[in-house]
Amino acid sequence: MVGNLDPALVGELVVLLLLLAVVWMVFREFMRIVLKVVVPLAILVALAVGLGLLDETLVGDALTAVGEGLLTVIRKVAGWVTSEALSGQPVE
Repeated sequence: MVGNLDPALVGELVVLLLLLAVVWMVFREFMRIVLKVVVPLAILVALAVGLGLLDETLVGDALTAVGEGLLTVIRKVAGWVTSEALSGQPVE
């Protein structure tokens, strides 16, 4: 079985696996660096929001706008799913 494999195919698979390994290592290191910054920042923002320190500020207004936008999208998707489910036709 092994003798019947095309050497070019084996070479391409080895190169693909090596590239995947490199991409995975770079992604993992990138996420490790990002999480070291994002997690503490998210905790501090959550505490500031909870204590009301960001009310009537530019950051608070931005967070409010993002939250309202997300809720609008969720409501539209939920409405679409509900209307499709009630129409009785399969979704393509």
